Amino acid sequence: MSHYKLILGIVDHELGSKVLKCAKQAGATGGTIMLARRNVTNRFLCLLAFDYEEKEVVLMAVEEDKVDPIMEVLNKKFISKKSNSGIFMTINIEQFIRTKEDKIKQAKERVSSMYSAIFTIVNRGMGEDVIDAAKKGGARGGTIFNGRGSGVGESEMIFAMPIEPEKEIVLVLTHNDLVEKIINVINEGVGVQQPGNGIIFTLPVEQVYGILPEHI
Repeated sequence: MSHYKLILGIVDHELGSKVLKCAKQAGATGGTIMLARRNVTNRFLCLLAFDYEEKEVVLMAVEEDKVDPIMEVLNKKFISKKSNSGIFMTINIEQFIRTKEDKIKQAKERVSSMYSAIFTIVNRGMGEDVIDAAKKGGARGGTIFNGRGSGVGESEMIFAMPIEPEKEIVLVLTHNDLVEKIINVINEGVGVQQPGNGIIFTLPVEQVYGILPEHI
């Protein structure tokens, strides 16, 4: 069985289809596009009430040997020299298909990474509160996107929690040394630790293109 990695891209609105098309030409078999909004830290834009930008999130599960060529193509085609024009990152997803014993072994042998992705799933309307709390913990911002069920009366499940239209998923990319502090502040500020109020999980990020270290 081939090993897979998740390529996660956050790009400007209406670029998601182009990203997916380009990735497929480079070897990807497909992907999923979701609408999102990116928190803006520019003070002038915040004063004008333009503190959120419409974004699209592209998710692609790709065979490990095809990841580097795809990332190189996406970086070359969609990342400009200006900061915050787009973000592409890879995440190891082997742990979702391994046995419990393999997960323990993987945790012990995991290669160190400079960055982590913090995912917080909360009720709709609480996403901005999560980002505000994350900023207090040292984060520079985050991306909010809506979870959608698979049909009427149905819902997707992530870690036994239903992800329905009334949920918001917040992604914060940060340095590893800030992860614990950010999670604690989110817990205190939003009350995610309360049963049914939300969940938080983190994943190690292996590669990051399109964002400067000082903007993380």
